Amino acid sequence: MATTSIWSINNNLKQSINYIINPEKTLNKDYGNEESYSYLEEPIKDYNFKQEKVCYVSCLNCDENNPCDDMGFTKERFRKKDGVLAYHGYQSFKEGEVTPDIAHEIGVKFAEEMFKDYEVVVATHQNTNHIHNHFIINSVSFKSGKKYNNNLTNISKIRHISDSLCSEYGLSVLDEDKFYKKTYTKSISNDEYYKTLKEDLDNVISYSVTLKQLFERMKSLGYKIYSRNGVITIYRDGEDKVRIENVFGEEYSKDRLSERLYSSRQIVFRPMPQKSIFEEYTRAVRHAFL
Repeated sequence: MATTSIWSINNNLKQSINYIINPEKTLNKDYGNEESYSYLEEPIKDYNFKQEKVCYVSCLNCDENNPCDDMGFTKERFRKKDGVLAYHGYQSFKEGEVTPDIAHEIGVKFAEEMFKDYEVVVATHQNTNHIHNHFIINSVSFKSGKKYNNNLTNISKIRHISDSLCSEYGLSVLDEDKFYKKTYTKSISNDEYYKTLKEDLDNVISYSVTLKQLFERMKSLGYKIYSRNGVITIYRDGEDKVRIENVFGEEYSKDRLSERLYSSRQIVFRPMPQKSIFEEYTRAVRHAFL
């Protein structure tokens, strides 16, 4: 389970970045510590422990040595230096549910999905009982120059992606408020990408009899598809990742899909009873003499 929040930064962007990347909070405590791998039955051969990540900090679409300058350059390039400078996002996990490695991995994936057209700094803090991620997101897109809109639709999308990733990693999921869920569903209901994906998926389901067949046929239509912890995710390059059960409902869960495909297989391969064969034969003979 992960709770999320996001707020605007109106001054001193560099100070905000420095706060989230503070080594005292982000330091990998196992860095360079060979003893932390003592639980392994076989020792790791030829492994350079000094190549481990020193701190749980990652930068997306910007230079990790000076992300603030890259964000500033983007603002100057599109002449949007006024107003909100950036946004500060927060994702906190249930106590004891994740390791810093997994939390950071989820945080990076979350940023890649939610803010793919923006410069982002991701930092994982371990200084509280609840491991949590911080995100500093430039307010201006480095691709389009558009300003990020922190509206209800995007807040709902943040919650949706965070919960979806928790499901994918086998973590508990926050009971999503119906209001936010309804807002997210409404925001994608007329989106051509989602409508086309669902149509393609329903069509493929109608003539597939195994999950493997379904996966291969979706891939042949240009989609990428994978399953992790029972969560099926389908997407096209450059588009949103769609965890189909979360978006389209329980009928698209992995277990329910397996049941539906199994039923199709029974219909396709069910042998005709002997009585039916005889009835078909006599019907054919009777028609022949009419």
